[in-house]
Amino acid sequence: MKPNKGWAIHLHHDILVEWCRDYKERKKYIIKYKRKNEIKPRLRLFKLLPIKAVSEIPIACRETGKAYQEAYEACRASYAARAPYETCRKTYETWRVTDKVVWKAGKTWRATDKAKFHEKWCGCKEWNGKKLIFGGIEK
Repeated sequence: MKPNKGWAIHLHHDILVEWCRDYKERKKYIIKYKRKNEIKPRLRLFKLLPIKAVSEIPIACRETGKAYQEAYEACRASYAARAPYETCRKTYETWRVTDKVVWKAGKTWRATDKAKFHEKWCGCKEWNGKKLIFGGIEK
């Protein structure tokens, strides 16, 4: 059986790689909410990465990505459990801070290295180095 979570490429249109907590859920979301001209390309390009590919992602990106995911899950859990307001607020703030750290770490991945990674593990023509372009229509 295929894994349902892990590091993915083209999970979102403007981030090359990131942690995917639920592959099947994301596919359903794409089908239900994305523009009609984006659905087929998104489903074709979005994929979980093999371990070898993950090892080529800069360690700073992997570590901050993991911290982000943990903070996100803690935040979701506190709200789902209807924890006290202060607990929910703290988990939310932690999540927001880790989000900023992830973006900062992502900027340390040199564009040339990122382009080589993309060419090796995807190579699609829709990626312009910063985001996916669907049918000539920029988002």
